[in-house]
Amino acid sequence: MVRSTFASFVTAHLGLTASQRALDVTGQNITNVNTAGFTRQRLDLVSFASGGYSNRYAFLPSNDVGQGVRLNGIAQIRDPFLDVRFRREHAKLGEAEAQFSALSDLEAIFNEITIEGLAAGIDDFVTQLHALSQNTGNVEFDSIVRSSADMLTKLFNSYAKQVAQVREQETYQLVNIDIPRVNTILETISSLNKSIREDQTFGNRSLELLDQRNLLIDELSQYMKIDTVYTPIEIAKGIVIEDVEIFLRTEDIPAERVPLVFNREFVQFSTNIDPVTGEASVFIDGTVNGTTFTAEDISEKLHTGVLKGIMDMLNKSGPFDFPSSDQKGIGYYEKTLDVFAQEFARVFNEANAIKNPGYDPLDPTSGPMPEDRPLFVNAWVPGDSTVGITAANIGIAQAWQTLQYGVTATQRFDIPDDKSGANDNILYMISLFDQKIDFKTPLGVTLFNGTLQEYFASTKNTLALDVSGKKKLMENFTIIISGVLDLREGVSGVSLDEEGINLIRFQKSYNAAARFMTTLDEALDKLINGTGIVGR
Repeated sequence: MVRSTFASFVTAHLGLTASQRALDVTGQNITNVNTAGFTRQRLDLVSFASGGYSNRYAFLPSNDVGQGVRLNGIAQIRDPFLDVRFRREHAKLGEAEAQFSALSDLEAIFNEITIEGLAAGIDDFVTQLHALSQNTGNVEFDSIVRSSADMLTKLFNSYAKQVAQVREQETYQLVNIDIPRVNTILETISSLNKSIREDQTFGNRSLELLDQRNLLIDELSQYMKIDTVYTPIEIAKGIVIEDVEIFLRTEDIPAERVPLVFNREFVQFSTNIDPVTGEASVFIDGTVNGTTFTAEDISEKLHTGVLKGIMDMLNKSGPFDFPSSDQKGIGYYEKTLDVFAQEFARVFNEANAIKNPGYDPLDPTSGPMPEDRPLFVNAWVPGDSTVGITAANIGIAQAWQTLQYGVTATQRFDIPDDKSGANDNILYMISLFDQKIDFKTPLGVTLFNGTLQEYFASTKNTLALDVSGKKKLMENFTIIISGVLDLREGVSGVSLDEEGINLIRFQKSYNAAARFMTTLDEALDKLINGTGIVGR
């Protein structure tokens, strides 16, 4: 090989260019050390090999020397495996956070440590019954009991209203915040796909656009479990673009993958809220990679993520479901309050009724005729109806408020003596607070066996355990994700120490290439001006 005199200058120039570009990349990394989603960049260098048509005339053995360095491009340093791990754990954390948030709001309602709530209202009702038992026949004391009962029913109403507000809040979060955000992410990813493909068509790497897309995919992974597949396509010699597919992944065996994004194509999410039960469903519409969805219900395909967490809170009621579900959502605590109100109303309405089994309509001396005298009714229905009592609608009977009757003091109608001081039935009502009751769902599933106060305490304890469990689960997922993030940052994040070393390294290589060029210039000057002067 006959090497050109100026080939070494080209080699030195390429070295200067490579070192300068490496310094540029290092500076880019350093200035973006705090940029969210930025991936550390690296300059890929390859050596120019000597060769060509002149090789056929070369002497053997060959002593060819390379022709310098070539810039092969700027690449991102990422580990796809760590991306997958992070996104899988991110979905689990999103589900736990969504459930913890809703349960914490419920716990604030049932927390009676700092405020006087339903338990205090029950205690006051018992206290007033005790006072009435010592003052039977006194209208004023009956009025005090009625006022206490009225306050108790309002507490039931207040609890039911607050729980309903938590349901409204979670529904709003799903319909007006989370679903629109998911749609925005999908649409933005498809737009970025278009920009990246166009940029890559002209041979550019689009690194900053890739960072934006990766950041959005990370955010999307919080809402549902997804898979992302990148397929390189060579559209011309040396020009490669990627087909990008994002799937919703189920946990079925085998796992089903629902396409969400393919290049510029994407689906849109929507929701439907049942006006009666308040349960939510999620649907998708659109055509992606040849698959068309028309309002397809994917609620059962959301196995983890924020959307799954909120839907569980809205849709699942534990033992009240058929079959029983694995999650005690908002519906469980709504229905638990309803069962409490129904059993409370039932036992006291039955106790206040005049039974008198010895009544004879033909014998005026047999005492008063049997009569239903309900204390607690469905306030939303006129006529003192006891049908369909819930925590939201329980109230005191209109007949009791208008003094048509009061608390039945005695059931001892078999005794002809004066009953003005009898209080056996009031004492029986007081004893009801110590009696064990089977609290059951409408389907007959036993929720709890115990007193009224024990049932309410058990509900609060169940909620406290649910909150504690979700909090620990959330903390565990946070620790796992933090570990994965540390690993990913170790690969993709910018290390100022490492970049500082690179600055020194590339500066020295730049100086060395410049010195090489100076040396070549001195040698050429000697060759041209310092040789062949003998005899002049």
